[in-house]
Amino acid sequence: MKLDGFVRLKRPFSPHPTSIQTYCLGIIAGVFPTEASTEILLYLYDPENSRIYTDEFDSQAIYSFQLDEVEACSDRQQGPDY
Repeated sequence: MKLDGFVRLKRPFSPHPTSIQTYCLGIIAGVFPTEASTEILLYLYDPENSRIYTDEFDSQAIYSFQLDEVEACSDRQQGPDY
C-alpha cells in the first residue's frame, strides 16, 4: 500500500452517524505501524463524482482504519479532485 493509493473498505463507512452517504473507497494519507496492528489514515473517496469527502468546515477529513478493515485495490479509474 502506497500513499495516494486506493483501498476498498471491507464495510461501508459513514462519516456522520445521521448521514445516509456511505463510502467504500479511500485514498491513503498515511500508514502507521503500531504494536498491535497497522493504522491506515484515509481520505474518503466517492468515485461517482470523483471527489474526496469534505466535512462541515469544508476540510478534507482524514479517518483512521485498521489494516484488517481495508484491502488494496488497483482499479483507479481517474485521479481524484484534491
